Amino acid sequence: MGLDDDNANFNFVDNEAYTEDNVLIYNIFVYKIAQKITETHLTEYFQKFGKIIKLSVRRPANPNNHRNRAPKVGFVNFADPKSAASVLKTPYHFVNCKPIGVKACDSWHQPDAQQQNVDKAEKDENLEQTVPSASILNLNDDCLEQICKHLHLRDQIQFARTCQRFRDVFEMISKIKYKKLILEEVQTLTLWQLRDFLQIVGPHVETLMGTITARKSRRIGEFLGTHCINVKTVTIDTTRFKPLFLKRLLQRMKCLNELELQDVTLTDRCVDVLKKLTNLKILRVPRNCEITGKYIEQLCGVQELSLYGCSGIQSTALVEICKSLTGLRILDIKLCNRLDTSAFQGIAKYCRNLETLKMSCDSAQYECIAKLPKLKNLELFAQEFLRSQIFSELATHQAHQLESLKLKAAHCINYNNTVSIAQLKKLKILCCPLNEALVDGTLKEFAELTELEEINVKGCNNFTSESLLHLLRKCLKLKRVNITRCKQLADQFVLETCKVLRKQQRKEPLLIFANRSGIDRFIFENPDVKKYSDILKITFDVPFFDGHFYDDVEDIYDDIYDGSEFDENDDDDDIYYLGDYGDMDSDNDEDFLFHDEDDMGDIYNHFFHVYGRFPEYDDVIDDFW
Repeated sequence: MGLDDDNANFNFVDNEAYTEDNVLIYNIFVYKIAQKITETHLTEYFQKFGKIIKLSVRRPANPNNHRNRAPKVGFVNFADPKSAASVLKTPYHFVNCKPIGVKACDSWHQPDAQQQNVDKAEKDENLEQTVPSASILNLNDDCLEQICKHLHLRDQIQFARTCQRFRDVFEMISKIKYKKLILEEVQTLTLWQLRDFLQIVGPHVETLMGTITARKSRRIGEFLGTHCINVKTVTIDTTRFKPLFLKRLLQRMKCLNELELQDVTLTDRCVDVLKKLTNLKILRVPRNCEITGKYIEQLCGVQELSLYGCSGIQSTALVEICKSLTGLRILDIKLCNRLDTSAFQGIAKYCRNLETLKMSCDSAQYECIAKLPKLKNLELFAQEFLRSQIFSELATHQAHQLESLKLKAAHCINYNNTVSIAQLKKLKILCCPLNEALVDGTLKEFAELTELEEINVKGCNNFTSESLLHLLRKCLKLKRVNITRCKQLADQFVLETCKVLRKQQRKEPLLIFANRSGIDRFIFENPDVKKYSDILKITFDVPFFDGHFYDDVEDIYDDIYDGSEFDENDDDDDIYYLGDYGDMDSDNDEDFLFHDEDDMGDIYNHFFHVYGRFPEYDDVIDDFW
């Protein structure tokens, strides 16, 4: 088979070889041909296997470039398929003592496939005259669309190959169905099927997401890059990228606006390829530890940048990024552990339009970021402590501007910090989960935040229901309260909450996330609670609401690994409604099926199946590990 068995794209039946599409092989592709090997040498070698109809060699693009003279490639067309099979059965090939690689040519480059196309064209020309009156062709296009919709993808592709009319029907369906193309849905296709599929569907794809499998990844990337030219959003993860691969994938996507490449082993050279994406506004490259930040400053149009988990990012590079990306509005530098004080000073000095900042705070002095003139959303992450100076600086500079504050540190709440937070009068979202120091006095101070719409006190067990009720009475705009794992809050808290809400004459209901709290899952059956269904909703499921509360994602893993509070055979809803809530259904929970496999891939696949997207990379992985 040649130099690498990964190139095996055929199988043997008796003494003949067939492609993965079951097309008989006559044509062989020869690669890694040394420069000194000529067509004559190749002809002499391959004639040993059988009669050759045609042999050709393709020379490198610039044969005079002695610094980078790429190996040649060639094609051999045998008269007898058994000769081609004999070549493919031979494990190693040497010409003039130099190794060469061989593989079968693609299915569509085999003579039998070409003959099929000729026969198909002739059949199309006379089809209407030869078919009986009961033929499927007598159906109108609406009926054909319904038939096609019920076919599996492989059969749909074969349907489209039948004739031009069927192809047009499939394309009409694809314009809607495949605006968002999930790569996992096409990974079982052969290369020929994928090629034909993308020729039809590719121009209509606007969102491309998923994983490009390692096998055939180069060819798949080429097909996607060639045909999906109108893509606006690309989200790819766990695919090994090299600069040339990335270039072939993205170079024709001139409309690309949003790009996310998660854990794809990006290097600085890969980032350099992105500079030709002139319309790129959103770039997320989480968990690519090899990039240093070099070349990102060339992407001047980027307004949202995520470097989450990119532990190789250098402070000097980040400062250059901040200088160049003057329109930057959202920046995520969580778990960029090499950043020092100069990096945060650069952010404060140059990011004058920054509205959202997510950052790790395990070292350096970072309180200068409180002076950002347009800052509205701030997320601070630390393994242990947050510097008290950041809170006092926020109270000084952001008291009438900051709208969201999310604190993820084991010891970020104390009296002085609480007083400073209470001065952020415009705060709408406050998250401070898993803090033992959050007590009744803390919530009483937070009750002064009258603009508050969401509060997350998940896992805080040292406050009482009375202090939380006091906050509910004072914060009339409150819409969501996360008390996940707050065991001290029981059914009586729900009853008291109903009384508080009744007096407020609320226009919008209050949603309480109560998974693993002390509240009974069947509290909704209490008549005293149920009559307030228009103003109170309680959910015992993990909160996945766009934009907020993603720090609770690890609860889904707890449900997977600990069956004490989750029964996958239970017909009861895991989301209990005291009335209708949005467009979420209340069926028998068929959409929420959890797997027992102890594997991160299964968790990601489950999340994608339920929510139609992969989970947020920040919080999910950190909290899981």
